[in-house]
Amino acid sequence: MERNSWEEKISELEVENQQLKKKVRALKDECFALEEQLEDERDGVASAEELQVLKAELEAKADEARKAQKAQEGFRLRAESAEELATAKSQALRFMQDILLAKEQTSKDGDANELQRRIEAFGDFLYEDFADLVNEIYDEESAQDIKTTIQQRYEYWAYRRMKSWLHKKKAIAFIGEFSAGKTSIVNRIISPSDPTVAKLPVSARATTAIPTYITDAVRETYSYVDQGGKLRTLDQRIFEQTDKRTLAELQGLSSLIKYYVMNFPNKDLRNLSILDTPGFSSNDTEDRRRTAEVIRECDALFWVIDINAGDLNSSSLKVMDELALSVELYIVINKIDTKPYQKDREAVRAKVEKTLAHHNIPYSGILFFSEREPERLQELLTTIQNVESLGSLNEEFFDVKDTVAYYLKEIETWLLEQQKLLDKELKENEEKNEEAIDQIVNITEQVKNHCRVLYNLPSEDVGFFSGTYFKIKAHDYEGFTERLSEVFDMADESLPNSIIAYRDVQCAKEEIIDARETQKERWHRYKAVAEKFKQLTANL
Repeated sequence: MERNSWEEKISELEVENQQLKKKVRALKDECFALEEQLEDERDGVASAEELQVLKAELEAKADEARKAQKAQEGFRLRAESAEELATAKSQALRFMQDILLAKEQTSKDGDANELQRRIEAFGDFLYEDFADLVNEIYDEESAQDIKTTIQQRYEYWAYRRMKSWLHKKKAIAFIGEFSAGKTSIVNRIISPSDPTVAKLPVSARATTAIPTYITDAVRETYSYVDQGGKLRTLDQRIFEQTDKRTLAELQGLSSLIKYYVMNFPNKDLRNLSILDTPGFSSNDTEDRRRTAEVIRECDALFWVIDINAGDLNSSSLKVMDELALSVELYIVINKIDTKPYQKDREAVRAKVEKTLAHHNIPYSGILFFSEREPERLQELLTTIQNVESLGSLNEEFFDVKDTVAYYLKEIETWLLEQQKLLDKELKENEEKNEEAIDQIVNITEQVKNHCRVLYNLPSEDVGFFSGTYFKIKAHDYEGFTERLSEVFDMADESLPNSIIAYRDVQCAKEEIIDARETQKERWHRYKAVAEKFKQLTANL
């Protein structure tokens, strides 16, 4: 319904309401006149019948006045409801306008873009230069494992590095169904020593509608992260206007907002970031989706249930299953002051433990909590302090850096070993080459020697009836044939085999030289990658 239509409807209701007011006043005047007439008749000692008639008439008029007044009240409520709805729609539209016009937040020193550029450059290096080098050095399976490990660690570090609300902070998320008391617990955590600090609204209408990070900062600011990951500044007024009703009026608006970030000076939140999530129900898929997107970046999850619920219900278990929790899980049984007897509290704890075990859901602990029992707050704070952070930002970065450095060192070592191996193979090849040449020379010399001997065995003689001729003595003939056979063997086998062996040595030498050139190129690529890695990490 358009705004003008709502205004016309409200005007019509106001007119009808004024008419009813006049009717009620007229009926009240008639009742007053009848009461006076009744008193006059009584004073004049009227008959019982006349008094009865006047009394009945008075009661009828009074009943009519009551009905008119009731109708008037109904019209008033309808008018107020219509006005309230029109106001809600108008407010929702203004809210959307404010969200869409919110300016992107930049760092106070103006280096946010430069930091992002450096982080992205480091990512490009890991996904391209380093990945190509790994693919060249390792087998396919090993290369994929290395790339996956490093890229996952980089993405986790890069994701948190650009978020000031996660920068060097332990992230703790609170989740649970409607009315479990999550926001009240968060408010106690963010203000254990100073009740005057800023708090989250806890009214039924202003319940957490969008995941909200609360963390310490130099000054109080309100902002939201859009689906593109950009941080946009909001006025406190806009932040406080966010509720389920506003989001319902603007279908799809929640898709523009990934989560809110609330910063304000609070020493109790040093190195800590608290995530308050929307309360969900079994049918609230949108809240579950929105919650699932953000809690995986937290170090621990505190699941809040109302002790009066008695146990984790099916919708909570369903959400736990959908989220596929990979962080530490703690169960917080809230509002224990409503069950003063310890045996009743322990009975609920036992049920929760049994349910978690039955559904194979790992957890780190179960806590009791009540705003009216101060020691419970301290127990919760101690548990939060003891949560193991996924790592400080420096640790996260050095985890990535050291892992890459480890594999670069491993590649360097392998390349040097390969170079030594190829040098050794080349030296051995040269030795084999000399041996092959020596063998060819040796065989050639043997053939020459055999031929020289064979040449000298026949002796020149002069025939009685003929000219000069050559003859061989009978005892030399056996040696002649043996030497001749050896010459044939050398010519047919030994010499060709030696030549083939020499040729094989030369081919092997060429392969070694090619391999050395390949290794030389790999070494240059490695040095370039290592130098680029050094430069990029120095900037970060």
